[in-house]
Amino acid sequence: MTYRSRVPSDDLEALCRNLEKGVNPDGDEVWALVNAGSEVAPRLCELLRRGTSETRWRSAEVLGRLGDPSVAEDLCEMLRDEDFRVRSASCEALVLLGPKAHETLVNLLPSLSGSARWWGASVISSVATPALRPHLENMLLDPDTVTRVQAARGLARLPGAAAPPALVAAVTDPSIPLRAAVAEALGVCVGADAEDGLSRLCADANAIVRQAAAVALVGHSGEASIRLLIALLSDSDGAVCHRAADSLTTLAETSKSVALRAALPALRQRSSRWGMEPAERRESFRRALRAIEAATQDMGSMPIPGSQTQIPMDMLPISGEEPPTGTEPG
Repeated sequence: MTYRSRVPSDDLEALCRNLEKGVNPDGDEVWALVNAGSEVAPRLCELLRRGTSETRWRSAEVLGRLGDPSVAEDLCEMLRDEDFRVRSASCEALVLLGPKAHETLVNLLPSLSGSARWWGASVISSVATPALRPHLENMLLDPDTVTRVQAARGLARLPGAAAPPALVAAVTDPSIPLRAAVAEALGVCVGADAEDGLSRLCADANAIVRQAAAVALVGHSGEASIRLLIALLSDSDGAVCHRAADSLTTLAETSKSVALRAALPALRQRSSRWGMEPAERRESFRRALRAIEAATQDMGSMPIPGSQTQIPMDMLPISGEEPPTGTEPG
């Protein structure tokens, strides 16, 4: 254990020497270094390059609080560090340093490789802003899969734009995590391309991707999305059905579309399968039933879209109805 040698907070060189020894600075000492700003930045950058693991980690933390984006390049270099704590602290520091530092990272990202590239991509994804959208779209074309996943996650934080072609094309990517991230991003995009992409992901061979698509469809409240969610209620994977029911609940609470009524028969069937569905999943079907009934109770016998029959509301199932006594498995 390294013991503290107390020094005056205005003795910056002594504070840096303590940091070099691996002494964890207390709050006052950290603030003294932070308040020194660019005056102490070169010394901290030097410690980043040649100090112990503890020193590099603490130096990266302090540099992030300085607010000086000129140190971004030094922090980017530390994304290659062998110590996880140093890499993590460098990422957090880059996040804190703001747009100029983020631009530096974007420019340096192609020169990074391996895990350093992944760490850098995670920073860009986590600080996604409209100004970074073109860079995130370019990252979708990166040869590294993890970088593409982070690009899709970053775009998922920027709602309201049309889906870029590279994002739509990624619905057929071999990577399951990427297709799931693409579903999340398409959920916040607008336009026919986004809806078509989600439709294709709803039919994906992997259940994790279909779950992601079911969650993402909440962002598209049109009849086509509701039909896709109704179809997912009959998915072969129970978790996908569960996500689809939760999404229908959300849509019922936020919209008054008559198309929601088409989900009632399937929800009724799934919520009454005592002993065949886990309790939590069955309850999600019942929640969806209650939400849709509440949202559509004033619609009378309006026809369900796509159906020639009219179903009076008093003939629809009651979501709170319990099974007959003795049918609940012990």
